Amino acid sequence: MARSVFCWVLLAAGVTLSPAKAQDVLVLAGANDNPNTLINGVFDGSTLTFNPEVPSGGSTPGQTNYLYYAQVRAYRSPAPGCSRIAQTNDGSVTIYGMDAANAIAPVAGSPFATGPDTEALAWSPDGGALYVPLYGTSTVFVYTVTCTGGVVSAAAAGTVSVTGMSSLVDAWVVGSGTGSHLCLAGRSTGNVGCFAIDAATRLPTTTPVNTVTVANARSVRFASNGCGILAIGSAALSQGVRIDAQGFLTLTNTAPSAASARFGAISADGTLAAMGTSSAGFSVYAVDSSCGLSLVGTDLTAPGDPFVLYMDFDSRNRLYVADSLENRIRIFAPGAAGIGPAIASVMTNHPRAQAPAGLDVVDLAVDALFADGFEPASSAPFRGRLPEPLPAPRAN
Repeated sequence: MARSVFCWVLLAAGVTLSPAKAQDVLVLAGANDNPNTLINGVFDGSTLTFNPEVPSGGSTPGQTNYLYYAQVRAYRSPAPGCSRIAQTNDGSVTIYGMDAANAIAPVAGSPFATGPDTEALAWSPDGGALYVPLYGTSTVFVYTVTCTGGVVSAAAAGTVSVTGMSSLVDAWVVGSGTGSHLCLAGRSTGNVGCFAIDAATRLPTTTPVNTVTVANARSVRFASNGCGILAIGSAALSQGVRIDAQGFLTLTNTAPSAASARFGAISADGTLAAMGTSSAGFSVYAVDSSCGLSLVGTDLTAPGDPFVLYMDFDSRNRLYVADSLENRIRIFAPGAAGIGPAIASVMTNHPRAQAPAGLDVVDLAVDALFADGFEPASSAPFRGRLPEPLPAPRAN
């Protein structure tokens, strides 16, 4: 297929990117701002270049000292003009489509109203459904998303109240096609469970196949081989896990993280995983055939403010790390021998330093997508949650 198929046109400024090369990766993040925008750039294997931001139509509180809980997730369609992106705002979710000319714009009806603390997203593997758990509740909003004639559209499919879990802080869909199970992390109930998905309605069941205990659960991530990584938010620990075809979860082992575990990532081939923290460090793990975690190394070189929460792998197992509150994204090429120095470290083009929030990377020139989203450290006034500790703001 011609490389020009993968050229992305940014509607925000009428900018056309150069045709994607084999190593080009689209890097997406939230702005943590009011109004909120979609930060986007392209990594060509050596240089990360940011493009004009795209308005979301929504907002976050935009505070200067706290990162609002947020996620960005994308689905890259094999059909030109049918890729889509989702982004959380405070109380809504924005769904973007790309038309036949590959122009990014919110779909009709965006942003879709959800509720306070909308902070987690998960696409089905075929991009036909978007799952939006609402923090502080046991409710999951479900949207069906279609593409006809290069025009992406979305509609509410319904809401589901799941049992045995609450304060839903993260989500992931496993399986192929429409997806077999929606996996959720319940922070206040301290557990993770997976719910069978109805292929016709796209709605998950209300009862999980089983649940596993994960104290102060913060995130859930799986690779296609069934291996995954969970965050034990009450400790400096990451939890290995595996899932079978029936959605049954089995915990493997724990491994140390740089600080209190927050949000993780796992490579598509299931051989590497990483965990962000509430501090200035992150950890990388090797994942064995039994889904066990072995610490490869810890990086504590984040500049300035803490909150290295958000990260994601591309198809070449390069790791993208958001230095939130520093407006910076770093890229590493970790392996079994260690993490190594950053191969790129770039400030975004967002005008405020309190970004990015949420992170997702998409291979532009191959049919692969690795979506990830993360939890923010919110301030106490918002929905009664305790803030993560932060240093005093620095003078600009």
